[in-house]
Amino acid sequence: MIKLFKVKEKQRELAENSNGKPPVKKQSAGELRLHKDISELNLPKTCSISFPNGKDDLMNFEVTIRPDDGYYL
Repeated sequence: MIKLFKVKEKQRELAENSNGKPPVKKQSAGELRLHKDISELNLPKTCSISFPNGKDDLMNFEVTIRPDDGYYL
């Protein structure tokens, strides 16, 4: 059992060294769903969505609603 973990550890090290990059972070099911929903989102011109931490962090976003008429314009 212990040897199995060592083999996996060596494979992970070889993969990191061969690419020169850290392994790609896997997305959770919630992040995949949120990415799909945001890409299909049709916002009116009075609404906007922004990601303060960049597009990689989809779980943290800000929605801005600006009324186009009325008292709060």
